[in-house]
Amino acid sequence: MENIPLIINSPDYVGYNKNNNSIEYIKKIDELTLVAIRIKQKGDLFLRSIYPISKVKLKNKIIAKEYKKV
Repeated sequence: MENIPLIINSPDYVGYNKNNNSIEYIKKIDELTLVAIRIKQKGDLFLRSIYPISKVKLKNKIIAKEYKKV
């Protein structure tokens, strides 16, 4: 949890998840970590989740142009 500001301020990849209406920030720290920030209807942002993702999932999202390198 202490790495959330680092992940948001300096992500390696970023993407938008239209199903969850969330912005996803991905950063390699010890492992690939995804932070999802949900956008509420009013435009407010809040932390939705943080969890590790696999290299395969990251690669597939990049190929599908769902994530972009920052």
